[in-house]
Amino acid sequence: MRWLIWLMLWAGVSMTTAAKEVSIPCTTWYEGHLTSCEAALVGEVIKVDSHVEQSPSQVLPKESCLIRVDEIIGSSPELQGATTAKLVANHIHDTYQQLEPDWGVYRHLQPGQTVLVLIHRYEKDVAVGSDALLVLTESTQALPESLRRTHFDPAKFTDADLALWKVANPRLHEHWVGIVTYVREQQALGDVTRPEWLALAGVGLALGLLTVWIVRKAVHPGN
Repeated sequence: MRWLIWLMLWAGVSMTTAAKEVSIPCTTWYEGHLTSCEAALVGEVIKVDSHVEQSPSQVLPKESCLIRVDEIIGSSPELQGATTAKLVANHIHDTYQQLEPDWGVYRHLQPGQTVLVLIHRYEKDVAVGSDALLVLTESTQALPESLRRTHFDPAKFTDADLALWKVANPRLHEHWVGIVTYVREQQALGDVTRPEWLALAGVGLALGLLTVWIVRKAVHPGN
């Protein structure tokens, strides 16, 4: 009888420790880029939720998306062992403007859809850009394999990879193709190594985030 009790306790502890949910905030003011990407999450949408908090001083649309984690590409300590991920977006809306019926991103997702989420860091925490979630379709289902093979290294991207990203997200493609073209040109001259393009991309990203932060503080000084 005692062994049965221990077995039940062990099973309960195993189920508790096996399930791990991570909450990932959305940087609604920053779209996200492959150059700032630390890892990518592949999973299936479980459920979505949204509501709007209203007061005389502000309108705050909120939305979230719960994703079953199937795979983590890249390295991110916070995501290791995660079974589900909850993406959370708090949008700031001008009280003097009408809220559009189609606001948001996560609230338009459907349970059962497979998504690819690009993860970056903001103030030392993992985050997701406002345009860094891609619904995988028949024409873009090879995106995870592209990231597995290249490890986010533009020197390893082929023209087929770029064509795939163009179909998936023209904005990400436009930014990424510029980096890939530069790396290819410099490699042809023998003038660039991977640490060098990473440093260049890092400087550009830092300046971009700084600009976004300054603008955001100017528009919303209280946040």
